[in-house]
Amino acid sequence: PTGQTPVELEMRFIGLAVPAKDTPRIQQISDAVGGQAYFVNTVAELNDVLQYVLEFEPAVAHVRRVWNIVDEVGKSMTGVAQNMNEGKTAEATAILDSGEALYANMRPSFDALAGLQPSENFQRFYKLAAENRSLQDEGFAAGRAWIRGGALSKDRKSPGYEADVKRWNESVGKWNEIVGKYNANINEMNKLTNEIVNERRRKT
Repeated sequence: PTGQTPVELEMRFIGLAVPAKDTPRIQQISDAVGGQAYFVNTVAELNDVLQYVLEFEPAVAHVRRVWNIVDEVGKSMTGVAQNMNEGKTAEATAILDSGEALYANMRPSFDALAGLQPSENFQRFYKLAAENRSLQDEGFAAGRAWIRGGALSKDRKSPGYEADVKRWNESVGKWNEIVGKYNANINEMNKLTNEIVNERRRKT
């Protein structure tokens, strides 16, 4: 119904010591509902599958969510600089507003990662995501300060021009420092995301 959030179900079928003649039927049921079927023969194998389904898969989903948002916010940071260089402070403000709204959506997945770090790649990804959360806050603050200073005057003879240039250069320098660190983390997070997904594929 309108105004209500739909419920989404993901089906997992785990068969322990299922006779070979019965596995096709279980697989058929799983396929019919878009599920995933696992067949194991020992308790150790069962524990491995449960860990994978309950920990690894959710963590991969959170990694993808965090990565997508981090990447989009990174693109918005580039847009802020472009618009400020063109003297378009209103456009730069709109991009910052959008970036902050998008950033707020990252929190649930980010917080979930804290308790779901089943490999070294996850742990490194979480550390970089935490660093970028701090950098995002710094970047938003630096961007607001840059925008408050206004566009750089093109009149070199205007009063206070040299002071404005100094202020502008300081704002640009601070912004570039933050974005440089942020983008370096993005590049590593992208590689880690690919490796984590490959880990998942090797498991399935």
